[in-house]
Amino acid sequence: MDKRSWVRGQWIPYDVSAINQFLGHPLILEESQSYEYAERRSQVLGFDEEAIGQLLCSPGHDFAWSVARRQVWIMRTSMTTLTQIWMTLLLSNILPNNYNSDLPLPKCQLFDAILTQTSVHVARLISDAIYQFIGIAPLRHPVDPEKSNKGLGFSALITGLYQFYGVPITPTKLIRPLINRSFIEKYCMQRQAE
Repeated sequence: MDKRSWVRGQWIPYDVSAINQFLGHPLILEESQSYEYAERRSQVLGFDEEAIGQLLCSPGHDFAWSVARRQVWIMRTSMTTLTQIWMTLLLSNILPNNYNSDLPLPKCQLFDAILTQTSVHVARLISDAIYQFIGIAPLRHPVDPEKSNKGLGFSALITGLYQFYGVPITPTKLIRPLINRSFIEKYCMQRQAE
């Protein structure tokens, strides 16, 4: 599959190799090694959902359940502070989402892999997510049909790739606030019961 996009008269690749190069080759495996996360995702019983719930949820909390009695996501209010911080980082930089009030099971599995130090091919995750994102038809805005309702995923990374491959960019606004102590205290700390 062709993972590149035509931008201002130039092809910009967003395949695994291009993203890996842009990120500075964050993980190089030996020839005999493999990415454990991808292997576990491909196995039927690759993740222990009970262990994931215990790792990511604050005491007394667990996954939200579907009508079919399946674990489907963890609500932000059920997460530990560390999980909320990682969720913000993950949803801002690796697997963007239109909302950040909960964490679906596949992303919980990625969190589990990160927190248990399982090897993850981040460039492949990002490249595949961009490819899927580009292939989704935009939804029309309910009030103004000329506008799209679809948010732009990976805006900072895509802007960085443009610059990396020589496309002139003039940033006009801050994309997201910094994830620093004040951000964490405001958005990621456990709420005390009144």
